[in-house]
Amino acid sequence: MALSGGFRIRLGAWRIAVTSPYPLLLWALAIGIVRHFMTPATPIYRDLPERLAAWWREPSVHTAVIVVAGTRPAILFVGYMALLMFGYPPGSEPPKQMDNELINLSARWDANWYLGIATEGYQYVPNKPGLQQGIAFFPAYPMLVRVVARILGGYVPDYIGAGLFISFAAFFGALVYLYALARDSLGEDEARFALWLAATYPFALFFSAIYAEPLLLLGLVATFYYFTNGRFARATMFGLLVGLTKTNGFLLSIPLAMLAVSPLVGTKGWTGRRSPSGLA
Repeated sequence: MALSGGFRIRLGAWRIAVTSPYPLLLWALAIGIVRHFMTPATPIYRDLPERLAAWWREPSVHTAVIVVAGTRPAILFVGYMALLMFGYPPGSEPPKQMDNELINLSARWDANWYLGIATEGYQYVPNKPGLQQGIAFFPAYPMLVRVVARILGGYVPDYIGAGLFISFAAFFGALVYLYALARDSLGEDEARFALWLAATYPFALFFSAIYAEPLLLLGLVATFYYFTNGRFARATMFGLLVGLTKTNGFLLSIPLAMLAVSPLVGTKGWTGRRSPSGLA
């Protein structure tokens, strides 16, 4: 419903319309309350603090939080200061989604393509081979942005906020899996270094933008982690995510094919089969 905008149908004299996520959320809440009284069980919120504390104590999660908090705000701050101090060359000001330059900071270059697909869907102009078109951008990322933004309200700031939320969340998840992958093959110290290197190398600035790169990184690292641990169902799901995120995602099949014929896959010789966060 969030993707399509809902529906309106008539069944005889009855008119049924579902065009907003909020009634559905209220129905879900009501069903949850009824279910709780019919089948009482210990609610999640009672042991949620203990679960979160245990999750925080996991080195992969703890390190990923520190790396994200230590690099993402700094990159955005440097970009904003560069904008205030130097600005744009005459006649080269990029398109703006909002009047606020801080909000526009992460909506540069291809981010406008992703936002356009999320708000208006795919559009194609035939017989224009030299024209840049949105069909070059695969649907996984803009679909997620659309769903989250529609739940938030569906206005332009909601789409920008949804894009940033998905990018930051995907990047955080990618770092958790990267830590687990590097830890099991190299060691704890090397895993921490791997996270800092991934978050600070020059092109890592795109992990702070409304780009599909954070989602792609999450899919890639998680696929390798689960594949090398012999958990092929999860590897397949994340591999599908990679294929739906970028046009070159199919290239992932090459290293996976090489790993498939390797005797190290799914053995202690490659990785120790530990969960990346203690919860997955």
